[in-house]
Amino acid sequence: MSDRTLAEGLLDVAEKLCARVDGREPTQAALRRGQSTAYYAHFHDMSRMSADTVAGGEHDEDHDEEAWDESYRGLNHGTAAEACGKIKGGPFPDEVRTYAEVFEQMREARNLADYDPTVQLQKK
Repeated sequence: MSDRTLAEGLLDVAEKLCARVDGREPTQAALRRGQSTAYYAHFHDMSRMSADTVAGGEHDEDHDEEAWDESYRGLNHGTAAEACGKIKGGPFPDEVRTYAEVFEQMREARNLADYDPTVQLQKK
């Protein structure tokens, strides 16, 4: 059975990485890893929702675990970002548009944290 709490666990890890330790601010490495981990929490949440929609949630009568796992793993970062970009201008509920906007922001922040050696992250 797949771990359906992965996103929540990743958010916990991100919070711990960005927390003060012994009264000291987190290091740049911890903030970068925390930002990246927070993005992956969002991505795994999206993957879970997508799989639940395609293959049924674990409590649905027609749930198929193998199809669920394949659907979950089938989502890729580029396609997800492209879809979120299209959602912003489409006829979707505010909650869906907000979710898509946050995903795009998190992805951009993750890219900076992972690949831009000059960026200095700050805890908000």
